[in-house]
Amino acid sequence: INFICFVLETKLKHFSALDLNELYDALQLRQIVFVVEQNSTYLDADGHDKKAWHLLAYFDEKLVGYSRILPPGCTFAACSFGRVCVHPQYRGRGWGRILVEEVIKFIDTQLGRQPIHIAAETYLLPFYQSLGFAPVSEVFLDCNIPHIEMLRS
Repeated sequence: INFICFVLETKLKHFSALDLNELYDALQLRQIVFVVEQNSTYLDADGHDKKAWHLLAYFDEKLVGYSRILPPGCTFAACSFGRVCVHPQYRGRGWGRILVEEVIKFIDTQLGRQPIHIAAETYLLPFYQSLGFAPVSEVFLDCNIPHIEMLRS
């Protein structure tokens, strides 16, 4: 599935359809944001990627945004998504919202509208609430970063 949003082109592929360059670029972007920028040592390749769909967002043929969509039973009983990120050099353009809206649209249209359960960094609580998510847990630390579970019914 390909979408063009302003100058942002997105591709959504299951892991089995990713080519080596797409996979490498996605893993590199995730490391830039979640390991280096957030100074967090954790196992990013957590075993869930092979079950996931991957949303790749390009600007001028460079991967600048990413998210993965996980089927029910992978991390939560409900469908989920995570690893949402925009390259630090490309923030402030509303592309994070575009990524999450595309993820929600994919889940609703391709997987059948269903609850979506996520673990969000707490500073993003208002952002996710604006997209229909509500908190369903207490704040907890994940890799020393405050998170909260949220659900979109």
